[in-house]
Amino acid sequence: MPQQAVILEIINSSDIQSGDFILRDGTLRPLQVKQKYLVALGKYAYQKGVNVVAVTKQSAIKMELSYTFKQVDNYLQDQLKHSYPFTNANNKKLCCWFEVPDTVLQASYKNDMFIKKSIQGGRGFGLFFAARLDYIEKLQNYDWLIVDVNIFNGIPKIEEKNLERDSIQLQTIFQELTRLTQEHYILGYPYPLCEVHNFISLKNNFKEEIVARLKYSLYKDQRMDNVDIENLFLDIHNRF
Repeated sequence: MPQQAVILEIINSSDIQSGDFILRDGTLRPLQVKQKYLVALGKYAYQKGVNVVAVTKQSAIKMELSYTFKQVDNYLQDQLKHSYPFTNANNKKLCCWFEVPDTVLQASYKNDMFIKKSIQGGRGFGLFFAARLDYIEKLQNYDWLIVDVNIFNGIPKIEEKNLERDSIQLQTIFQELTRLTQEHYILGYPYPLCEVHNFISLKNNFKEEIVARLKYSLYKDQRMDNVDIENLFLDIHNRF
């Protein structure tokens, strides 16, 4: 089932309430689905009060922002944590985030459709942010994330050509993401995603079984030449 259909099914589930989060790994801009359908999904989620957010640690954006991240880290570690009025002395957590500027997006990706901040002529329904979500006293141990927020949460009047950002809604989203980083062994990354990764990780024996079944099906139906079938599952790394 396509991931977009899964998101829609979750939104319509009787267990989902306004204010709930749907977290996914990666981005909100798949290349296989036309944007108009994804935008309709994003708008529907926003109208239902469901926050759809994608999170990833791997992104070309992080290379472009590496110096910025270092400067922010130094400020948080050396200055802000000593003066910030924490409301809970036993749980000193700060989150920081900022929308990724157009210049950084253009330097990170050459595909203008992928990076376009629009509901037309682009990909998906996301708005890229860089974020740090972890314990302030241990900044050096954790990393920045790239967060793709539903564009309707970030720019609720985008259909009216009003590009004003909803800072209150964005603050709520990132504070909630920060709350979801409380597990000690995965600080800085929303732990529901980590649990999903652990749950769906494939063991070597399982991979070999799946490959064997696929090969058997292809050989049985004679859909491809034998060499082509074997090349489908060739591990180039082993050849070098």
